[in-house]
Amino acid sequence: MKLADFSYPIALAIISILVAVLEHFFPWRKEQRQLRPGLFSDILFLVFNGHFLGVILYGIASHRILPGLDRLLGTYGLTPLVYRNAAMRWPKFG
Repeated sequence: MKLADFSYPIALAIISILVAVLEHFFPWRKEQRQLRPGLFSDILFLVFNGHFLGVILYGIASHRILPGLDRLLGTYGLTPLVYRNAAMRWPKFG
């Protein structure tokens, strides 16, 4: 595995840390503690909803919804307007 394989999760972690540091120095609510009791469950729900739910919804959309949409667009000759495999023809670098 290369570092590029992990670039999305690393970018999310860096952005999250940046937001946490900014929240520490410029709190939205000054009375709220930095490490509150429900923080770790919030992080767990964020990871699940942000990543795993997105993967599940992508799988459902690409296998259940998009084939029917492609057929519908194909009957009206509109497939080239919204063709989802267009990225396969993009140039590949590296």
